[in-house]
Amino acid sequence: MRFRVRYDCPADLVADSEQFAAGGFLVRVEAPPGLELYAAVELEIATAEASVSLPGQVVQTVPGVGVAIAFAADDPELAAVVASARAAGGAPAGTAAHSIATDAAPAGAGPHEAGDNPAQMIHRARHGNRDERMQIMRGTNHSLQQYVLQNPGLKLDEVATIARMATLAPDLLKAIVDRREWAQRPEVALALVRNPRTPVPLAIRMLDFVAPNDLRRLARGSSLRMPVLRAARKKVVGS
Repeated sequence: MRFRVRYDCPADLVADSEQFAAGGFLVRVEAPPGLELYAAVELEIATAEASVSLPGQVVQTVPGVGVAIAFAADDPELAAVVASARAAGGAPAGTAAHSIATDAAPAGAGPHEAGDNPAQMIHRARHGNRDERMQIMRGTNHSLQQYVLQNPGLKLDEVATIARMATLAPDLLKAIVDRREWAQRPEVALALVRNPRTPVPLAIRMLDFVAPNDLRRLARGSSLRMPVLRAARKKVVGS
């Protein structure tokens, strides 16, 4: 499940950045039926110029108020979006739009595509454009998502975004790890380390490819699973 917050006014995002810095955010929507406490979700922060998707976890639901989501506060892409909003300035407008995407339709398909047969859906996953690829990866059809990783148009920044998705199946994250040209890129390795769905042994292995500054930040934090955090701290001490 993806929670999306869109800011039309940069000052509104800056005002909310105090919540970001604390590693959490209150999305002002009614909790959908069946949403469980501590469920893995995705939080998308978007402006007119950029967006960032963060793997998160539901930590509280408040009827009539919203859903509180915890996430890694030191995400560099989120920091870049906030910095851009600070530079843009402007007065708060109170126009942030909060919404939920449940991805209930067939993964990768819009309403007009719901009748596609399996062969057509696989073709779209393997040869579709960027929007189609990301729509599939944000969906729930895990068997279809593996074909997106075979799409020759897949870019490195998309791989990093996919590696951050806390809704992704562990075997798909392993498929990213197994692609050396992806896994050894620092931004992808960092995403895999942070993702709570990455199997622990693989997350520890990916620490070898995390940039030194990011590795030190990981070691100082507390958002990683304990075995991964211990391994990160050991690497920092031994470096």
